[in-house]
Amino acid sequence: MNGREESKLSLVVMAAGMGSRFGGLKQLEPVGPSGEFILEYSVYDAWKSGFRELIIIIKEENRDLFHEAIGRKIMNFMEVKYAFQDIKDIPDEFRENEEVKKRQKPWGTGHAVLAARKEITCPFMVINADDFYGKETFSEMARILTEIPKGTGAIVSYPLERTMTRSGGVSRGLCSTNEAGFLTDVVEHTDIRYEENRILSFGEEVMEVKPDTQVSMNVWGFLPEILPLLSQEFTAFLENIRDPLKDEFQLPSAVSSMIRKNSIRILAGRSTEKWYGITYKADKETVKLGIKEQTDKGRYPERLWEDKDGR
Repeated sequence: MNGREESKLSLVVMAAGMGSRFGGLKQLEPVGPSGEFILEYSVYDAWKSGFRELIIIIKEENRDLFHEAIGRKIMNFMEVKYAFQDIKDIPDEFRENEEVKKRQKPWGTGHAVLAARKEITCPFMVINADDFYGKETFSEMARILTEIPKGTGAIVSYPLERTMTRSGGVSRGLCSTNEAGFLTDVVEHTDIRYEENRILSFGEEVMEVKPDTQVSMNVWGFLPEILPLLSQEFTAFLENIRDPLKDEFQLPSAVSSMIRKNSIRILAGRSTEKWYGITYKADKETVKLGIKEQTDKGRYPERLWEDKDGR
């Protein structure tokens, strides 16, 4: 331990994306027995694991929507803050670039974390709003965040087969680690899908991926010291951007760059939980059934926020 056992832990949720393949604001799709959203289960698991602050990264125009749907419930359990991801939030020297000024698409997950830089003051966990991670994932990250020294971050990865859908292709970051248990690289594959009982990645070449391959589901843990490093990576990204209208500054790529520069080490934790997510509309029923099964087993109450003890 390094004296941070009593530190506040923050959960940072990336919720600014609209979900183009899904076709709407999938973060607010009811999936629980009492109409809860996926995000509520992540927040509940985080609260049970010792997180006491929630920072939701959204588009500013969705602030009231998220607060009424989620924030108002959670305020009785955790401090709730909002951070706004804005495509105009870039270093001054790039704001007059004519191509950049035409951009309509968000800058990506690395930029999303930077959008919360003014709110982040303590060790924090980063997740997607539309993924169901399971309580083990949060307890594992909470344990790591109370122990890691400066210059170190963390990832909690999953076996690929526990993150797949039969509804179509998915994007997954394939993780590589060294013998010491630290992440060495995350390589993004943008179209991984089942072909009968095999899992294939379709890119410039088609390759088979083993079911037990560890993949990133954007479950990261950092100390606030990561933020200036991430800002430097964003500047470098903009300096070398090929397509200012479409290229995205993704968190896994930024972290991989930091690892190569020896500016950070990333401890690789693992989760054995079953991941659920809504990439396609057909996935919603699978998620609902999975949560119902876990509720029936007593892992979650019928109503998540019934009282302070979570009964």
